[in-house]
Amino acid sequence: MKYSELLLLLIVWIDAGSFAPLNPKEGDKSEEEPLPPDSLMDGPQTGLEYEKYLEQVIQVLETDPSMRQKLEGMTMEDLKNGKMAEEIDMLDNNIRSELDELKRLEIQRLRTIARKRMENGGTRTLDTKFVDNLIGHIDPANTNAFGPKDFEKLLHKATSDLEEADRRRKEDFKKYEMEKELRRRAKLQKLDESARQQAIKEWEETRDKRKNHKQMKHPGSKAQLEDVWEKTDHLEKDQFNPKTFFMLHDTNGDLKLDSFELEALFIKEVEEIYKGSNADPKEKFEEIYRMREHVMKEIDTDGDKLVTLEEFLIATKKDDFEKDDGWEDLQQQDLYTEEELEEYRAMYDEVVKEKKEKLKKEQEEYLKRRQQHGAGEPVVMDQGDKLKAP
Repeated sequence: MKYSELLLLLIVWIDAGSFAPLNPKEGDKSEEEPLPPDSLMDGPQTGLEYEKYLEQVIQVLETDPSMRQKLEGMTMEDLKNGKMAEEIDMLDNNIRSELDELKRLEIQRLRTIARKRMENGGTRTLDTKFVDNLIGHIDPANTNAFGPKDFEKLLHKATSDLEEADRRRKEDFKKYEMEKELRRRAKLQKLDESARQQAIKEWEETRDKRKNHKQMKHPGSKAQLEDVWEKTDHLEKDQFNPKTFFMLHDTNGDLKLDSFELEALFIKEVEEIYKGSNADPKEKFEEIYRMREHVMKEIDTDGDKLVTLEEFLIATKKDDFEKDDGWEDLQQQDLYTEEELEEYRAMYDEVVKEKKEKLKKEQEEYLKRRQQHGAGEPVVMDQGDKLKAP
């Protein structure tokens, strides 16, 4: 069977007695498939549509102490090379059963999403790109059990999707900054010469003030973590202990620092820099995101987007940990070139032009239809709610 056929099979797969037809209007409605538990239908927190499934799989695997230890020592390369296959096959039967059940519920959830998509689109088929993305985190060749391939695909897709989300976020932020600058320049053009020069002077003073603030500490350095230890944890700076620090900020107790736990380490310092009524919330959050990305890149050696206790302690023993090279924040950087701004302006103007032309065409077509059907003649409703001419 071809891979594309397997993808489609997972969506339309019907097992008598377990699943209802994809079109709820067909067949006995009393046999319609029940919705998955609410916990599986909750919205994502990380942006991953399958986040709950990912969390639950990891939690089940880590109930086995031996597996937990092996997972911490594995890299993404190990997983790609199939090193996980033997470990999954050797799991306790109870754990295997829990994983099988999680996969069954996830397939059920995905089928619900697929069915709604087809109902909304008025079709019984789905485009390949949508299906690929929908089931990319499971092994569609084995719908009855959770196997090594499932775990490999789950972690690989999660890592890939998070990287893509970060890339899109940076791109959107850059567009946001360029749009803000274009709006500022557009406002200047509406002012008389005297007011324009005064506005430019005030803007330059604000810009220089933001650039010349107190230097931020390097994210993940000893100096930066000691600041958190002292100002957030309210502990004595000279008593800083890396392991204790890690445990204090591992809020869910899984011996890993995830993206949210890492970002929390930078909030206080970022707020000190981005303060006042003119502070831009979008810039504040983007600063935190970039600091988190930087720490992940330096400490997360296996690339799983999580910092384990072992990875953290190893990083604190490196020479670089003692150095504080500072951090160049967004206010001190040129986020785009003048050429990029002009390109974006031209693109924006083209989009606006196309929208205006489309609106004009729609208006002309509407007027044309009105003329063809006797424009100006009023239309009234009779008691039977039927249209009729007077």
